[in-house]
Amino acid sequence: MCIRDRYQRRVRGRGREAEMASGCDDSFLPVDQLRPQSGTLPGRRLVVLVFRVMVVAECVRPDGSRFRVAEAVVGDETGVITLSATNDQIELLIPGQALLLQDFKISLFKGCMRLGVDEWGSMELFSKKLFDRDPPMAVDLENDRSAIQFEVHYQSE
Repeated sequence: MCIRDRYQRRVRGRGREAEMASGCDDSFLPVDQLRPQSGTLPGRRLVVLVFRVMVVAECVRPDGSRFRVAEAVVGDETGVITLSATNDQIELLIPGQALLLQDFKISLFKGCMRLGVDEWGSMELFSKKLFDRDPPMAVDLENDRSAIQFEVHYQSE
């Protein structure tokens, strides 16, 4: 119900302030609670600190358009995870910058967890004015969620 209310408020053009004042219980997740089974997490938020930008690659498509991809290590006091970002999202990846991820997704790449924000989610700079919480000041590099190798088992019907 809260997601629908938030969507309707956004469509009506009231902006983020009306969305935040709706009283919905949109919870913030810590990095250590992310699981590969999570998939897309609608209505959930994650506040992370950019620790390091590792890879930035630019690909040229056959039609001549350019596509940029980057990977960054982001996290909070509970752990870190690798974030895959594309095109305009890369501009937000500045080490030491706090980011707010909404409606993000968890996927497996070569058996390791990756955090991503697709067209249904959003990635923006964290603003303390809109939330009653502080951004993370440090990351826990000992708990790297992307360093864990997961096996995918398919069940036959």
